[in-house]
Amino acid sequence: MSKACKTESYGRYYRHMLQSGIYTAPSQFEAMFVSYAHSDEDIAKTIDGDKSLQNNKNGSCSVYLNSSVFL
Repeated sequence: MSKACKTESYGRYYRHMLQSGIYTAPSQFEAMFVSYAHSDEDIAKTIDGDKSLQNNKNGSCSVYLNSSVFL
């Protein structure tokens, strides 16, 4: 399974989110969780960071964050 993963795409995603002030797991093989420690603003900022990557003109990354889990 790991051979089919796009590690370069995740690297672009990770760097974009980090530049947006969102600290995600540095490896796509790690899990990320939302907890009660995250405010509504934290969640909105994370979703916005992901959307800004999706709207990037390069379009080189796939969507990694499913914002519907927060609804």
